[in-house]
Amino acid sequence: MQTPKLRRQVFYFHGFDRRGPRFFNLWQKREARLYAERHGGDLSVGDLQGDMWLLSSGAVETEFHFMDWTQVIRARFDLPFWASTWSMVTLWLTTLRLGMFGKVRRADWGLGLLVMWAFMPILVLLPILAVLALVSWPGFVIALGGGLAALWLLHRFDDRFGVYYAARIAWAARRMARRDDARLEALIEGFATRVAAADADEIVLVGHSIGGALALRVLDKAPATAKLLTIGHSVPLVSFQADAVGTQDTLDELKRGERRWIDVSAGRDLLGFAAFDPSGGGARCVSAHLRTSFGADFVKRLRWKGFEMHFLYFRAPKERTASWDWFDVLTGETLLEDRFNAEVKLTGQGARRFRL
Repeated sequence: MQTPKLRRQVFYFHGFDRRGPRFFNLWQKREARLYAERHGGDLSVGDLQGDMWLLSSGAVETEFHFMDWTQVIRARFDLPFWASTWSMVTLWLTTLRLGMFGKVRRADWGLGLLVMWAFMPILVLLPILAVLALVSWPGFVIALGGGLAALWLLHRFDDRFGVYYAARIAWAARRMARRDDARLEALIEGFATRVAAADADEIVLVGHSIGGALALRVLDKAPATAKLLTIGHSVPLVSFQADAVGTQDTLDELKRGERRWIDVSAGRDLLGFAAFDPSGGGARCVSAHLRTSFGADFVKRLRWKGFEMHFLYFRAPKERTASWDWFDVLTGETLLEDRFNAEVKLTGQGARRFRL
């Protein structure tokens, strides 16, 4: 008699990215083939069906749901230059008023500077314009023209400079904290309805980068047995804000141990809060051991390629010697709560929070 397969459902909340489920389905297929070549097994990744696809191994079948939310942010920022620049100005002023730069830098200097980079052109331009407006109108006009030209170049070549990319993340964090964007709220409610209907042997909500804050939103509606897995998360971009009351309440529930929460991170990942538990004790923070899985030289080469490093968690490892193994998390027989039993819980800069 054939042993029934373990049924797993994974709801994946990605970080901000223009690429949708089709890209990630093809990318996962490629990495799965590489994984099978390196380590054997009968791992397979099915074709995209809407925003879901199936993965299977010898004893496990997994439904992978790609919870795509960035169309809302694209609609807000894929605007004419003037409109998107005005969004950056107002966002910068709001972020400065909330003291977000200081809070993020205090917790994670690398990520704090990245967030600051999104607003650096405006941070420099506005004081210069204010001074020149008082002492020299010709100088003011020249500085204004030059500043707008510089902003246009940053907008035009965003793939190289990343200023507007970081600004989109900051805008999304603000909306998630205030919960005041109707389109985003409707989308999250739809996600929650789907998660609430989940029925499998294991249900896992995965939040990557700022997608971790979205996974927290949906966790309240998930079945009681559902587990939370964050990977390179940037939840504090939302939870540090004074009006992120709902997110802070969820973190308090996690601190009380009402849900199982595993956080995986890497110190070299500059786009996430490494070993940082924003609940102050609810997460089990563990290392991804990327240098063990991919080799120290390979990881070192990615040191200044922040985006590639941020997604290294999901690639096929060269060596299966670490507890973190994305494809084994998806299709392995070991349940999430048992996977890291031998790992030492990281404390580092984590296990604390900054809350107004």
